[in-house]
Amino acid sequence: MTTVMNGIKVVEVALYAFVPSAAAILSDWGADVVKVEHSDFGDPTRSTAAWGVPAHVDGLASLWEINNRGKRAIALDIANPEGREVLMTLVESADVFMTNFLPDARAKLGIDVDDIFARNPRIVYARGTAQGVTGPDSEKGGGVRRHHLLGALGGGGVDRAERPGVAGEHARPGLRGLAERNGAGRGHRGRPAAS
Repeated sequence: MTTVMNGIKVVEVALYAFVPSAAAILSDWGADVVKVEHSDFGDPTRSTAAWGVPAHVDGLASLWEINNRGKRAIALDIANPEGREVLMTLVESADVFMTNFLPDARAKLGIDVDDIFARNPRIVYARGTAQGVTGPDSEKGGGVRRHHLLGALGGGGVDRAERPGVAGEHARPGLRGLAERNGAGRGHRGRPAAS
């Protein structure tokens, strides 16, 4: 474990594996990561069995533990104004905001880029997507397996800069964003691909 990210605060509003695994790496590197989960049902990986990993081993939610190690968590209903305000209070003191919610959901919940920058103009906004942030499929979801296949096949319409890689590579836009923010004094829109 390294401490290169000591002093960096990350707020994560994400489900499943892609963005949570990138945030877990930032935690491994010393960042203080706060995972925001829905107050009624949490992250679906708390009860998911996939890729040969059972849903529960010795009372632990295996996939959730793998992708959320080292994080603190808070249960909020961010569709509720009070829950959203608690989230925004966290955002105000954060260095990085990470999400893999689709554009419509981000807009409905008030957590899109402009909403977050309005509360913290120096934050690095990192959104994980399956299809990239531009183009005809940018508002569609997708799974990691499909995206990795497209990347392995040369992109399948996915911009080279948005092809998937290992989870550590997915943390790179956030790291680059922190460097740019610290130099320019304003936030950054990071965009790793694959959700």
